[in-house]
Amino acid sequence: MSLLILTGVQIVDICLATRTHNGGLISSEDLCKLLGQRRKGGREAVSEDDCLRAISKLKVLGNGFEVIAV
Repeated sequence: MSLLILTGVQIVDICLATRTHNGGLISSEDLCKLLGQRRKGGREAVSEDDCLRAISKLKVLGNGFEVIAV
């Protein structure tokens, strides 16, 4: 399985798990931090660019996941 696809699946999992706490909005910094923690105890570094690329690939699933600049 591609690392980008795995990252996307993990992002979806994090977003769904934190939705009740943040209303479905999470900062890219927090997302990358949580993603790093889920990956083998945080040993694999996850850059913000990795997260952004994975989220862009999630667009094929519909409008549920996107990056909003504020």
